[in-house]
Amino acid sequence: MLFSVLSGFVLGAFLPAMSSRFGKFMPADPGTALAGLFHRPRFPRGGAIHRENLKKLWGRFLKASFLSGLLTALIYAGVAVCYPMPHRIWIEAMVFFVLLLAMVDYKIMLLPDILTIPLLLLGISYSFCMSGDVYFAKDALSPADSLQGAWFGYLLPTCIIFLMYPLMKGGFGGGDIKMLMALGAWFGFVGLNLALLLSCVIFLVITLLRGERSGPYGPSLAAAALFVVFLFSPLGKEIFPILSLIG
Repeated sequence: MLFSVLSGFVLGAFLPAMSSRFGKFMPADPGTALAGLFHRPRFPRGGAIHRENLKKLWGRFLKASFLSGLLTALIYAGVAVCYPMPHRIWIEAMVFFVLLLAMVDYKIMLLPDILTIPLLLLGISYSFCMSGDVYFAKDALSPADSLQGAWFGYLLPTCIIFLMYPLMKGGFGGGDIKMLMALGAWFGFVGLNLALLLSCVIFLVITLLRGERSGPYGPSLAAAALFVVFLFSPLGKEIFPILSLIG
């Protein structure tokens, strides 16, 4: 538990810096993106920005990093309670990618392939690597279920956009569909449906509160994904036994 909380805080503290970098180098190949992610944040110097303003900018940045680290530490603590080892490590990796995607989409309205595709491959790999585990066979997705969920994550929004295109001013972005595929690989058919339904509700509430008809969909997907992570965990299935029958 302690290791999960500490690692969650450290990784979470880096999320604001990493997400802010994407707008500076996208589009980019994976190598360029990785190099750009780990550069120290730089604020403009000279002109209207004086030393006092720089202190304020660094203060805001450090505050955002602390709050992000605290939030991630709390989520990782919950994962540690709900999942045994070694599954906990895989789930924590997924949570990190989901949070980073949400922050990037919020900042630049983009879900980059260099994040969604690794998340997809990580979910499929998880199902294959853990397929021989007795615990896994009882409570988690099989490789077939993971692949089915990924396929459904692509097929469902594609069909919806095709059928409703005349009534829509726009559609899902390609990044949204790839993130749905990735979540399908982690959650399977039932879990993905629940995540998609919840994300629609969350997105609707956010747009109503903001008074806007559009906005980044990634944060809503991320919030829904975190809910499903805990709901379909072993602890969640003990509290709600019906989940073991449907997912």
